[in-house]
Amino acid sequence: MRLSLGWKAALVAAAFLLLWLGHFVIAAISVRQTEVFVVHIDEAGKLRMYSQRIAFLVEGCSNGQLASDDAESCRARIRQALERYAASLASVRSISTRLLLPRDRDAVHEALDALEEGAAFYRSAAAAALEPGDEWRAARDYVLQHADAMPERAEALVRALVAGQIRVQRLRDRTNDVLQGVGLALLIAVVAIGRRQVLRPVREITRLAQRAGRGDYSGRVDYRSGDEIGALVLAFNQSNARTQRLIEELAAGRAAARRAEQEADSLLESAADGIVISGPDGRILRVNREAERIFGYSREQLLGAPVEMLIPRRSRSRHRDYRAAYVDSAIPRVMGTISKITGLRSDGSEVPLEITLSSVRLDEQLRVIAVVRDVTERERAEADRRRLLAILDATPDMIAIFTPDRKLCYLNPAGRELLGLGPQDPVEQHAIDALLAPSAQQLIAHFDEGGRLTHVSAIARDISERRQYEAQLLHRATHDQLTGLANRALFRDRLTQAVYHAERSGRLVALAFIDLDDFKQINDSLGHAAGDALLQEIAARLRRHLRKGDTRARLGGDEFAVILEDLGRPDDALVVVDGLMRELQRPMMLGQREIVVTTSIGISIYPRDAATVDELLVHADAAMYQAKAAGRNNYRLYGAPAPMTSPL
Repeated sequence: MRLSLGWKAALVAAAFLLLWLGHFVIAAISVRQTEVFVVHIDEAGKLRMYSQRIAFLVEGCSNGQLASDDAESCRARIRQALERYAASLASVRSISTRLLLPRDRDAVHEALDALEEGAAFYRSAAAAALEPGDEWRAARDYVLQHADAMPERAEALVRALVAGQIRVQRLRDRTNDVLQGVGLALLIAVVAIGRRQVLRPVREITRLAQRAGRGDYSGRVDYRSGDEIGALVLAFNQSNARTQRLIEELAAGRAAARRAEQEADSLLESAADGIVISGPDGRILRVNREAERIFGYSREQLLGAPVEMLIPRRSRSRHRDYRAAYVDSAIPRVMGTISKITGLRSDGSEVPLEITLSSVRLDEQLRVIAVVRDVTERERAEADRRRLLAILDATPDMIAIFTPDRKLCYLNPAGRELLGLGPQDPVEQHAIDALLAPSAQQLIAHFDEGGRLTHVSAIARDISERRQYEAQLLHRATHDQLTGLANRALFRDRLTQAVYHAERSGRLVALAFIDLDDFKQINDSLGHAAGDALLQEIAARLRRHLRKGDTRARLGGDEFAVILEDLGRPDDALVVVDGLMRELQRPMMLGQREIVVTTSIGISIYPRDAATVDELLVHADAAMYQAKAAGRNNYRLYGAPAPMTSPL
């Protein structure tokens, strides 16, 4: 299988990667095994300690005269020491089978067997030492006799483990040295192969390319490979051969050009538009079948004739000037898009045309190509459209036409007047919903013969006055007629919405009931007109002092209410109410008299003082009556022990 340079490079890279991974894995294994060796060497060292501990416990507990509780405690400690001794032996034996070389594994097993043999005697001696009678002295003497030998056996085990670990590490070091040698050899091989398979063919291609630059395309590079260099050599050889063939085929190309001209004639005849080709002197050189049909002349009548014969007499002189200017500049232009050209038919009738002009040089001779299109049907349709637009412009109702994607394409003068648009204001950016929102409308969909929606027409009539009247009725139904503040119904709705939003946002809502002190005396002494003026002034001060989003309401008579929303803490409501009392206490003029009005205000806060709207209303009303009972001219927070006063 032939490999590309990319695959070769990938294989080399993979080889180096494998070498690196091998080195990394060996290093990682070395670190891990060293850690394991350290742990198990430590376990081997613990065997010496455990053996001495067992000897100590046997000596201390083998008198045979201990109470039952003390004897049992000694047995438990000795058993525990023996279990730890056995666990360490098992742990060291496991590493000897996994990590050590065979020669070191035998030495470790020999040391382990000696330690296990001593542990068996320890267990039997310990059991005898705990039994009543004289056997304990013999057991104790046996344990003490071998107490010095067991640490030496444990030390021998440690030496065997260390020697085994050293030999394993040396083996890993030799393996790493081999991997490094293989990597170096691979690098040398890559350099040598690259020099032979890349540099040599590139130099040969360079030499032959220089020959080709001098016109010699006979050279070939002898190199076969399936990689990119081989593809380059193959492409170079093919390019030289192709160039040689092109030189040989150049003469044959002239015949092909003649055949192409014939094909162009066929295309000329099959064109849907009329084509008239003339020379720089304005004589017609070629026409197609559609040009014959448009002008009513035969091909024989047109060839050699001046193009002005196709232009009405009134325009021929001007056309000669246009043609001469075009020949001088020879700039392609599309005349049909900027003006309508009138053509003259053989029967003397005129035909509206669109003409596109272009120029080309053939055999150093300029040719002017005129592409003409009969737009008689289009002109007729445009005239019908203008008549329709005249009718629509005279219609008193708004008429709008939209595309299927809801874009406005026509709006009559009545519609512009209805929507407040001037004659020159653009309407394309307006959407159908925005245009028809203030009007009563009728929509009519129009479809083509295939059932596809082409446009939508809308007929609308202004109903803004009716909507204004409806808005006035709605305002009267929701606002107090004297003060213009929210009435009880709108106040209740606003309070419900405020509690709902407070529940969702976690903020507070404060409700303040305001009652004017001794308002009846003002009506009795100054008259009801003065009382109404006072209520209007109170409403005006509520509007000025409170935030725009706060609700002010007149509940009836001299009772007002304020809804304070989006509060962070109850003290925020007290600050607003205190300032409001000061505002309402400022002197005001009623006719020729200056009076000062005091108020009693009750405050409740949601959700601190109430869980529902009804509870909030009841508690605010109760707090207001508590303020009145406390002497008036104060405000009280529901549940507060005493009223708060804003002095004059």
